[in-house]
Amino acid sequence: MVKASNVGVELELAAIPILPGAIETVEAGITSSIHPKNLQLSIYIKNRLDVSHLPNYPLLFDPQTSGGILAAIPAEKADECINKLKACGHQQSSLIGRVIPAPQAISRPITII
Repeated sequence: MVKASNVGVELELAAIPILPGAIETVEAGITSSIHPKNLQLSIYIKNRLDVSHLPNYPLLFDPQTSGGILAAIPAEKADECINKLKACGHQQSSLIGRVIPAPQAISRPITII
């Protein structure tokens, strides 16, 4: 999506909700069978060497917990959307990043902050 749209993404790793026990499971070396293949996609993260040591970083590549409930909405609608989701019972709804104009090095369009 990012490359095709010619944009970049700033992803706030600490803002991503984590399921209870997920970090402990990954730290114990328990991952899905496709996790290593997904991890190869880290080449698109501009600052991956700076953040790959963080405990929740490996969860970005877990196919069981990532991506399926991610939505991009206009920035001016973010607060309203999150408030409505929470009102409907989705308490972990949060803003985890933003779309930015394409970085100069489009080969690595994702930055983790």
